[in-house]
Amino acid sequence: MKFRKWLLKVVGFQAIAEALGLAAIKAAVSITAIIAGGRLIADNQNAGIFSANTLFVVLGTSLLIARVGMSIDPKLLLSNFPVIMGTLGLLIFGKTLLVALIGKIFAFCIKHAWMAYYHSYKGFRHDWSEAVCPESD
Repeated sequence: MKFRKWLLKVVGFQAIAEALGLAAIKAAVSITAIIAGGRLIADNQNAGIFSANTLFVVLGTSLLIARVGMSIDPKLLLSNFPVIMGTLGLLIFGKTLLVALIGKIFAFCIKHAWMAYYHSYKGFRHDWSEAVCPESD
């Protein structure tokens, strides 16, 4: 009887390991195909095709992962609302503090570090060589 239980545990673990391995291979192939396809289309230098491909990838990805977002329980979300908002606030504050500290390490003023952080999300390109703080700071 003990051998049977042990065998079930081993087979169960093996099945999980095989499923995870297969999922990892599928993910690696998908990411490689997306990157290779994106580079191939970007080399074509056609903005319309590039935009259409980007939209296709975004819509396809959102379609595949829609199940995760739909499985959120609204009652559970509302019952833990203060904890969720507190955690979110700590994450935002921590990230902001981290950006300011890293900016200081690289000799940026806090203002310029924040500008670099903000514009990195907006896709804004800027010559930051002029943004280095003077020695008096």
